[in-house]
Amino acid sequence: MPARITVSIPAYESKHLEQCLASLAVQGVDDMECFVVDDGSSAASLERIRRACAPYSFVTLLQNPERLGARGNFMHCLTLGSGEYVKVLQHDDLLEPGALAEMIEHLDEHPEAVLATSSMKLIDGAGNRRPDEWWNSPICPSDVVMSGRDLVAITVQTEGNPMGSPCAAVIRRSAIDQGTLEFMLNGVDRAFDVAAWVAIASFGDVIYFSAPRCSFRIHDESLSGQSDLGYYLTADWGTILERAILLGAVTPAEATIAWETYLPRVRQVADSAQVINHPMSDALHDRHALAMDALGGGRLTGIVLSDGISETALHTAYAARTMLDTVVVLERTPEAIAPSTDEVKVVPCDWFDEQALGEAIAAYGTGPVVLLAAGEELVAPSALRARAEFFTLDFHAERALVTTASGPDERILRLHGEGVAEVPLSSFAIRSLYERAPEQVANVGCPVCGAEAVQFTPLAEMYRHEPASAGFAHPIDAWELLNLDQYECLHCSATDRDRAMWMYARNELGGDVLDIAPARALSQAVRSHPAVRSYRSADAEMTGVDDVIDIQALPYPDHSFDWVFCSHVLEHVPDDVQALRELQRVLKPNGRAVVLAPVSLHLDATIEDPTCIDPAERLRRFGQDDHIRVYTGDELERRIGMAGLRCDVVSVSDWGIDACTRSAVPVTGRLYIGHRGDA
Repeated sequence: MPARITVSIPAYESKHLEQCLASLAVQGVDDMECFVVDDGSSAASLERIRRACAPYSFVTLLQNPERLGARGNFMHCLTLGSGEYVKVLQHDDLLEPGALAEMIEHLDEHPEAVLATSSMKLIDGAGNRRPDEWWNSPICPSDVVMSGRDLVAITVQTEGNPMGSPCAAVIRRSAIDQGTLEFMLNGVDRAFDVAAWVAIASFGDVIYFSAPRCSFRIHDESLSGQSDLGYYLTADWGTILERAILLGAVTPAEATIAWETYLPRVRQVADSAQVINHPMSDALHDRHALAMDALGGGRLTGIVLSDGISETALHTAYAARTMLDTVVVLERTPEAIAPSTDEVKVVPCDWFDEQALGEAIAAYGTGPVVLLAAGEELVAPSALRARAEFFTLDFHAERALVTTASGPDERILRLHGEGVAEVPLSSFAIRSLYERAPEQVANVGCPVCGAEAVQFTPLAEMYRHEPASAGFAHPIDAWELLNLDQYECLHCSATDRDRAMWMYARNELGGDVLDIAPARALSQAVRSHPAVRSYRSADAEMTGVDDVIDIQALPYPDHSFDWVFCSHVLEHVPDDVQALRELQRVLKPNGRAVVLAPVSLHLDATIEDPTCIDPAERLRRFGQDDHIRVYTGDELERRIGMAGLRCDVVSVSDWGIDACTRSAVPVTGRLYIGHRGDA
């Protein structure tokens, strides 16, 4: 059985570990596991660490085979153990007695919360109380449950740490997504805890305790006590802000406030760094110069990428023209060319052709160019222009990217490489999708998280265009269950298929549940359902799941589960019928499996080839580079029956047009429910 909480303590040349472990021993949590993870300490320090761990039976000492560094060891610690909750506790910090038990209790009461945190006391190397500072003070006078995005917005606008250092935060394991963490923490030197909490808190609620539940130690030998901390944190804050925008965790207005605070600090720190020839000097000066140039220096040209000119694309161009010096529409469809005006030029350009796009942009000089996907409006241009330059500098200096709700779309704008025109890096200012908020409709709500008047973001552009550009012959707007324009809930990230599965299951769900390839939002909803007795998550590759499995040979006894969720897994599996037989085997009598897979209304017969291993060929034939089949509905139903399950096909339209519209679930959607009969 998993522990209630896993506490991991990154250790390196640790001198305060005894006090840290002593504070952990009085937490009032019986089912707790603790890992002290040494990252290359000297022999003498390692022996001191062993002696500190020896009195505590709940502590296991681990040693990294090679040194990971502070950030690497921190990320490693987030993956250890089996606890429902996870805590990374720095070796020199302290917990208040009973803090963990209290946080766990409140997280149990609020299943929608992904993180609990508190304000902090400050102590020195000897453990004496230091005066509070602006960055560790409570953000409100009482304990609250708040939107994680609200706390992220407060964090980036104050540049403090109201989200709490590692000693303050307890995380729900199911909320940890390794890919998002790696995206947020890459290149962050010191404030990696804040970057991690942004990645986690952006997708749920946060429980905030106003009174301190921990003590944060500041001393010369810690990262927090080093004299050059300000140089690194200044760079980190710019990176964190960039990625918070890309995650949709902050709005353009919040980002603008953050930039107005951030840029003067860059200038100040960069000047002081230059005086003492600090290693960060050049980077800080470069970032400030790029940002200031984009904010107000030189002429700015807007490029609208359009494929079949429309009123929306022209509206975007004219809206951008009020804020930029020049706006040009690059129209990919020649027959759709609209006439140019004094305000907006419309010119032909096949911008899928990298060289053609590079040459078109190069025609407008080397100043900043704001690239906009067709139909997206330009708002808050000052924040946009600054963060755009930073993003290109910090992430992929060799190419420019258009970003979408799901991250950067690298397909459209690879501008360097063999046969591709060289365009100076300084030419690009790249924008975020969240400059354009999706339409908010008062009578629309997400059934998974319960948010009312919620916004649904569209499917990322790369998934819309990449299959067709690779030669995939079947349009993705003909998928049976896919809402291209209202794909993902902005509040909880539930996709349209998550919403459909929850609408089907919520009133009948119960017993023991297996969730294969769990989606975060649906997983949290299922876990917190009052009729669910037990829940296990499983996948072949995902991190943070309960079990790493091969769906073709599940490790569970016969008749283990009342419900199985298996969404968009079978298209990856060589023997999908064997996988379905395994679902049939582990179901209890009268149990059911909710099965979804890519089903195309454009196909007359299922297409598949389990022997195809080339990603490019898979993309061309099946629409995604890790798929080996696309089903017809009849064939998916037939294969579920071949596995010994009775298949009921549930049309979401049966729930009523109003229900589908409210939840942004396509009326063409169908769910395939495999029932196991009585044994």
